[in-house]
Parts: sequence; structure tokens; C-alpha cells
Amino acid sequence: YLLSGKSYLSTEASVSKSDYKNNETLNDTKWEALLGYRWQSTDITRLSALVGYQKIAFEQTNLSDDNSVKWKLNADWQPTPIFGLTLSSSRDYVEANRLNDSFRKVDSYLLNASYALSAHINVFASAGYKDERVIYINHTDSEDYLVGEVSVNYNRNEWLSFYGKYLFRNLDNPDPILNYQRNSFSIGFSVSI
Repeated sequence: YLLSGKSYLSTEASVSKSDYKNNETLNDTKWEALLGYRWQSTDITRLSALVGYQKIAFEQTNLSDDNSVKWKLNADWQPTPIFGLTLSSSRDYVEANRLNDSFRKVDSYLLNASYALSAHINVFASAGYKDERVIYINHTDSEDYLVGEVSVNYNRNEWLSFYGKYLFRNLDNPDPILNYQRNSFSIGFSVSI
């Protein structure tokens, strides 16, 4: 809904049902409803803020249903055509990624920066934090992730590009045996046909 020339009242709503053939304990239905504001004062600045409610309900009673506040925040600032910053934050339910019956409530905060050194070379950097609450049948764990990435992309032409990427990931878990710090470096190329 247009409030003025540059601002909008915005809504999002969804219902999704997940069925797991090999693990029916995780069959669930998720409801989300968000209300917020979108604003673009100029081509340089854009802001989106949505706040609402989310609920997850399981078909079986092994896992308890859960509900919480949900948000999606996004701020873009691009003062020049070659440089841009994006700050984003959100809360969401995420599917389990372990063999145990569980689901995750994830709060994420991310800052991205991009810079075009030339018409062919781009640099991208990202830093973020994730607070994940893993909900099991009989207890809840909290995991904190720090993530960072730096990449350089060279676009040779319309169909060929090369890249180099450094990725950092750190996990802080209540169980010290699960804590880790991962560093990786990759190089590669991409061909578009």
C-alpha cells in the first residue's frame, strides 16, 4: 500500500506444511504474518522493516509447538555506483540438520559490502553473527556462529569469470567437543552459456 511517493505499508503472510516420509516426527505446519514499512528516499538509500508473528505446529507431540516474534530488517546504502553496503537482520524457523528430532530458531545479523575496483574486478566482503537455538525433544541448545567472507571476482567477458574467496566460520556450542573454527580458501571460474 503506497503511503507517500517513497514509502509503502507492506505485509507478508505464508503458511507452509512439511512432510517427512522417513521421519514423521518432524512433520509440521508453519504460519508467518508480518507487517512493516518500506522506504526508498533516493536511489542511494532503501529501508525495509517488517515485524510480526510466527508459529510452528507439529503433527506429533514429541516436539512442542512454538511461537515467537518474527522480523526482517534490511537497509541498503549505495552512495556511488561502485560501492554499496547492506545491513540485514531476521528471525526464522529453520529445518533440522541433524539426525535427532529438532528444529531451529535462528536470529541472524549480516553486513555486506561491495566495491567495484574497475569494470571487470569486484570485491565483496561480508561479516555476520547467527544465534541458533536448537530445540530437541527434551532440551534446548544455543549455538553462536561468527561468519566472514572476502571474495574477489574478475569478469573477463559476458560468459567467463574467475574468483578467489576466503571464508571464515566459528561455532560456539555449549558442548566444547562441537566447537570449531573453519577457514577456507577457494579459487575457481564460472562459464555462462
